[in-house]
Amino acid sequence: MNLCEKLTYNYEKSKFKKLKFSDRRSMKKHLPMCKKCRDYQTDSDTLDHLLRKLEDPNVKYVFSDNEKKLLKSNLKPQ
Repeated sequence: MNLCEKLTYNYEKSKFKKLKFSDRRSMKKHLPMCKKCRDYQTDSDTLDHLLRKLEDPNVKYVFSDNEKKLLKSNLKPQ
């Protein structure tokens, strides 16, 4: 597993539990240098935000045009 793969894995993992100090430090050192990993974090956060709106089965949620634009603009193929 290369460093970027490990970082993205740890970023997702950090949403559910606290990372080890060494993993947090590695992430902190790597992110300023790697645009792809920063973009990944933005994409992941955007997806999480939009998917949270769909969690409630009693609510029929339809994405607004602005949300659709945000999703399209943030989730560009690499």
